[in-house]
Amino acid sequence: MELEVCGLVFQHAEVPYLFFPKMAELDGYIPNPRSTEVRTLLKELDILPGAAERPSYSPLTRLMTLISNKLPRSSASGASPVVFFFVYDKRMADSKDGAGRLMPDALASETKFRRQDSVPWIAVRIAVEVKESWSSAIQQALTYARSMLEVGNKWYSLVIVYQQISRRICFCFATRQGVYLSPSWRLAWEERDQFHNFASALLHACYYSGTRAGLDGSRSFDSSGCLHFNIPGLGLLKNERELFHRIQVIGRATHVYRVQSAEYSSFEPNEYAIPMDPPGLEDKLAATGDELVHLTDLEAANPVMRVQKPGPFGAPESAQPPTSYSSFATHGVQPPPLQPQAPSGSPMPDPMPDAHPHRQTAPSPPQLIPTVSSSSSSIDQTWESLCQRGTAPYWVRGATTKEQLQQTPFVVKDTWVLYERRNVEISVLQKVRGQYGFVEYAGHMVVPHPGMEALSFFQKGDPSTYKASDWYQVYPDENPPTVVQRIHKLMFYTSRGLSIETLGRDSNMTAHAMKDISTALFILFKLGISHRDVSTGNVLRLESPLKRSAAEVTDLLGTHLGPRFKRFMPLFETQYVFLCDFDHAVRWNEKRTYAPGRSGTWGFLPAARMAALTNGDRSWEDGPIDDLEALLMVLFYNTLKANISDASPMEKRHYASFHSDDAYHLCATKHMFLGSPSNAPHLQALRKTWPLWWRVFGVATKARLELNEVRTLLHGGTFAEASWETKKQLDTVTENALFGYLNAVEEALTDIAWDK
Repeated sequence: MELEVCGLVFQHAEVPYLFFPKMAELDGYIPNPRSTEVRTLLKELDILPGAAERPSYSPLTRLMTLISNKLPRSSASGASPVVFFFVYDKRMADSKDGAGRLMPDALASETKFRRQDSVPWIAVRIAVEVKESWSSAIQQALTYARSMLEVGNKWYSLVIVYQQISRRICFCFATRQGVYLSPSWRLAWEERDQFHNFASALLHACYYSGTRAGLDGSRSFDSSGCLHFNIPGLGLLKNERELFHRIQVIGRATHVYRVQSAEYSSFEPNEYAIPMDPPGLEDKLAATGDELVHLTDLEAANPVMRVQKPGPFGAPESAQPPTSYSSFATHGVQPPPLQPQAPSGSPMPDPMPDAHPHRQTAPSPPQLIPTVSSSSSSIDQTWESLCQRGTAPYWVRGATTKEQLQQTPFVVKDTWVLYERRNVEISVLQKVRGQYGFVEYAGHMVVPHPGMEALSFFQKGDPSTYKASDWYQVYPDENPPTVVQRIHKLMFYTSRGLSIETLGRDSNMTAHAMKDISTALFILFKLGISHRDVSTGNVLRLESPLKRSAAEVTDLLGTHLGPRFKRFMPLFETQYVFLCDFDHAVRWNEKRTYAPGRSGTWGFLPAARMAALTNGDRSWEDGPIDDLEALLMVLFYNTLKANISDASPMEKRHYASFHSDDAYHLCATKHMFLGSPSNAPHLQALRKTWPLWWRVFGVATKARLELNEVRTLLHGGTFAEASWETKKQLDTVTENALFGYLNAVEEALTDIAWDK
């Protein structure tokens, strides 16, 4: 966990009020710490040094209940508080973060549970962790935070951390771009100011609901827990199947779904996930005069849709599809009017312009068109504006129609991309449109999260003052935390795929997957692009193999692959898989600063790449040979995973190595793969596909040696600075590698057929 959040942890007194806008009237409900009821609970928390954690659970939750109960009731009858705190001494009802069913020490929810009930993560408003060590407590707290984020209906999660020996308590907010800590306040009746600060933060956390509690108006859950997206212009989209997810607190946290249009009239909301803001919130926020608290409308040129009575996710009772996020993001709160912006008329900029016009390129980029008026296409693209308003969906002209998307399933990629790289994938997809082996791009949008823009607070002032005082381990070389800005993006694809796990037991399709994706990576290389993150989630199997005639194959690939391609043409008459997800893509021939730790999926990095990362070699350049070797590792892992029940002890150790954090262990194992003989009688899980593996391992080893020879010609420079002759040699090495892989596939398919 420390590695994941390294350099991205911030602490400041203002943190709670960046998430919950300060309302002075709420402080009027803070109980007096000298009152009998409060002093009794504080005395119970005053335990001896070395005491166990459990005695703190009950008085702590009762104290937080006492404070939250001071708020106005949530109903006219005043029957129940906004949030219930309770000790939780069992495992959660579900597992969301891949670490099994966790056991928080206490929970807060807007639903009142019975003592014997198991609570699902979707119902958790706040989790509580009690521990003696701050660093251990925060790390454990972040596993709860990760689970709440994995539910998928909020952009931040809140865990309260309590150190029972010192009686200090802290708020921990987890987001996809950083972890934000409040000061640690001491709970003691003589520390009136610290108690006041804690109680104020808690009242604000319990008072705010809906969007200000981090809930995401772009999605909802039905009564069975099934995820639905609310897309302006398309309406309600039901998740039919999750194709891939990457579990993490900070980062892209990519999820890929196959979705299908659904009807609002048939939607039954989940009892735990109805986002609502308190009545009258708009007037109270406006009265503060703080511009940061206003909830804004996505489409400045369109009138705001006033929601008279919220439906399952804020939709009007007429159950008509929304035209903007205003009906979801505000949940009954009328945002202030915005002045329409004049259309710019300028096309979307290409962040990766072609530096080599003489190279063969893909068809010209398609024009992107908004689904709403032209003025919305010119919406402010600053990070703060994208947080507040997002963007309307953009659809590729000619790629599909609204009617087609509403009638057939398609794919949604849900990801948090770096703000400065927000258009990289779009640029790549425009360049490869219509090429062999790539996903078909239909459109994209940015999801708004009003309030997230307040985190720009940490761009001001001295960064060293934002370091967490009790968690120094997360600051490498004692450097201050780094501000990272991400936006929440949805990408729409018309290519319908399945997880490649479904082909792991099919030797033929595994070999064809090597052929399909290695060819797509070579086409990327010819366009001057390196993928840099070939992983199990970025290679998807087509629902049905795509058939092409010999003439179509020649037209599609002849230009890129040249005369050597003719021999292998029959292999390409059937395509089984496709490549997607280009958020990490870069121009391999463009001079830039490389950061070895910032790209790629750890388990699938080539051994040489891992060695450079481990040794801190920042001169390393990602390139096509690395992408091809990563593909080999992905398919190898996928085959092991699909056949693990048949695996020998050595194969099980190979499989386990992909999940290791030990770079030395993982590098050594990969070198063992690369040196494997053609005859390996000890194999069981890999026996049927071994005719492929020993061949492609040999190709990868040869390609790496040839690349190392070319690199000696750089004399410490980069390929961007290299001579035309050196670049030509790289082109030759990469082409030889591709045809080596194709030859390996062809021969392996013959051997596999013979074995059958």
